[in-house]
Amino acid sequence: MAGATTTTLDPIVRPEVHAQVSDAVFRNSDFIPLFRQVGPIGGGTLDIKVIVAANSSAQVYTEDGPVPEPGYQQVISAAADYKHIRVFTRITGHARREMNAAWDATSWPGGYGGVNIEFMKGMEDLVDLVNTTFLANATYGVVGIVDDDTTNYYNQNRATYTALKSYVKGSTGALSVAKMDRLLHETYNAPYGGKIQLLLVPPAQARHLSTLSAGQIRTGGPADIAGGAPGVLPPYANIPVAEVRDLAATVIIGLSGMDTNWYFALHEAAPGGIDISHYGMNADAQTVQMSTSGALICTQPNQQGKLEGVGTT
Repeated sequence: MAGATTTTLDPIVRPEVHAQVSDAVFRNSDFIPLFRQVGPIGGGTLDIKVIVAANSSAQVYTEDGPVPEPGYQQVISAAADYKHIRVFTRITGHARREMNAAWDATSWPGGYGGVNIEFMKGMEDLVDLVNTTFLANATYGVVGIVDDDTTNYYNQNRATYTALKSYVKGSTGALSVAKMDRLLHETYNAPYGGKIQLLLVPPAQARHLSTLSAGQIRTGGPADIAGGAPGVLPPYANIPVAEVRDLAATVIIGLSGMDTNWYFALHEAAPGGIDISHYGMNADAQTVQMSTSGALICTQPNQQGKLEGVGTT
């Protein structure tokens, strides 16, 4: 008989497992924390009252001139829909027993069983979807909220109410000082009247903007390799810059009124804004839903600005 080999001994060879689970999936948790949180707020939608036309009776008049027709401030109500986001886990009794067996504690000290990982990472999946949802070019996302006429302001048409338009400048070629200054000054000018307080830039534009303002990306603190970590950018024209992962690569956004115009409205009343509901047993499996609900709110879209189509090379 031939000697023992790894093949013949395979059924009894004790497996060695790296003492942790590596996660190769990127999950975004950067964006929503940029905004103050308000709530929880009830109701089916959050209505925003916006003046879209001034009193038309304002006039320069001559002595003894005729009295004009009285005017009024035209007010509309924009209804922001809440986005409801959830993630499910369903784990059988067999899996619970095997994944949380004593082997985890003895052969994998400090590690987590598969059941725990499903809950932990499922929560991170939920947070990721919240962040990426409100980065969207849609009526509920920041790229769509800061817009001129291609996307409605929530449920209101900007072509009908032009006072709802943000300053938007289409661009070609690489980012330049002229383009950035135009964003700041045109947003400040009539009819917008915004004073940009925060710049949102994707990583594709971060290196260009840092070159314009200071020449270097500042490190974000200690890192494992020499040179530190990117992510904390120098201000541009004394305006803070936030590098936002998952933001469209050709877009730079200027936000005005971070303490007045912008907030994230929580709709879920559970502690921490996340509800965990057990659906009970199905056969020998337990199903759990983790859910949240909210809306990104901008009360004055006219005071916001955006560059789009900026080159990434």
